[in-house]
Amino acid sequence: HAMIRANSFGLLACAIDGADATGPQLHASHLPFVLDAERSPLGTLIVHVARSNPLWQDLEVRGEATVIFSGPHHYISPRWDGAIVPTWDFEAVYVRASVRVLGDEESAAALGALIEQSERELAAEADDSAAEPGGWTAGGVPQSELRGLRRHIVAMELTITQLEAKRKMGQNRAHPPSHTLWLCSRSRTGCLYSQLK
Repeated sequence: HAMIRANSFGLLACAIDGADATGPQLHASHLPFVLDAERSPLGTLIVHVARSNPLWQDLEVRGEATVIFSGPHHYISPRWDGAIVPTWDFEAVYVRASVRVLGDEESAAALGALIEQSERELAAEADDSAAEPGGWTAGGVPQSELRGLRRHIVAMELTITQLEAKRKMGQNRAHPPSHTLWLCSRSRTGCLYSQLK
């Protein structure tokens, strides 16, 4: 969950049957997610897409989706640690989930949660003296305008059914090379070499 929260811009994907003999087709979009760890045993993801994006219709029909969250990653050269061949260090989380399209009221709450999360992350990343206390909210936007804007999006709830995390940060090496320590320092999830061995 920490990895998802730290890298909440994920890839939402769905495989659908092709319209002809080409076979299954993959539809995917990069989107910002909100994780609610309390709504199901493995957690629930909230996401929205533009209504013009056919992905939401595919997901509604299919009823399930895959989401991929990527963390820090880097090419590792053998010249850094004397290894025989190069490799790639990375963090990633793979999620399988059931999908439910949300109604109007739930969609409004989902957008509010995304805005709140994004404003909180923005405030943590930069000292913005011009920022509004507590972050920006939609409170000052006329309700009629908000309703009009919400007609152009579709919010969905993804109940996580399977969760797989992978982290390869030099733990296959006998000693922590400098590139691994540097990459771990870039990880928002507090990657420490001693935890990876």
